Amino acid sequence: IATASWIVNVRDSAYGAKGDGASDDTAAIQNAVNAVAGTGGTVMIPDGTYMVNAVAQSSMGIRLGSNMTLSLSSGAVLQAIPNSSQIYAILALYSVSNVNIIGGVLLGERSAHTGTDGEWGMGLSIDSSNQVVVQGVTAKECWGDGFYMTDLCTNVTLCNVISDHNRRQGLSVTSVNGLVV
Repeated sequence: IATASWIVNVRDSAYGAKGDGASDDTAAIQNAVNAVAGTGGTVMIPDGTYMVNAVAQSSMGIRLGSNMTLSLSSGAVLQAIPNSSQIYAILALYSVSNVNIIGGVLLGERSAHTGTDGEWGMGLSIDSSNQVVVQGVTAKECWGDGFYMTDLCTNVTLCNVISDHNRRQGLSVTSVNGLVV
C-alpha cells in the first residue's frame, strides 16, 4: 500500500473531529477526505469513537474520493448514529479508483436501528470502483452487511478483515472482476 507524504489528521483544528463518542463527526471527517481526495495523501483517524451520520449524503456517511488512503488507528471506531433508514453506509466508495482503507472498526447500529424495513445498512459499500485495498478493517453490528461490493468493481483486495454479527451477511459480492480475499 503506497501513500503520499501528505497526512491530514481529522482532529486538526481545520477539521475539528472530536472522537468523543457523542459529537457528530461526519462533516469534519468528510471535509478532511475532500481535502485529500485526488492527491495521493492520507486521512488519519486517531483513537476515539467518531459518530457518523450514515445517511448524510444520499444514504452514504463518509464518501471517499479517488487517489487517497484512509488510515484508522487500532483504537479508532467509526460508529453509525442510530437511524431508521432502509439503506446506509458508514463508508462509501462510488465510482472511485486507487483507494486504500487501513485499520479501525466500522460499528453499525444494528441493536439501536429504529426502522423495520430494508436490510442494506452497510459498514463499507464499494460500488463501481477499482483498485481498492481494504486491510485490517473490522465491520460489525451493521443493519445489513459488513462489507458490500456491487456494480462491476475491479481489482478489489480485502486483507485481514473481520466481519462480526452483522444483521444480513458479513460480506456480499454481487459484481466484481478481480477480487482477492
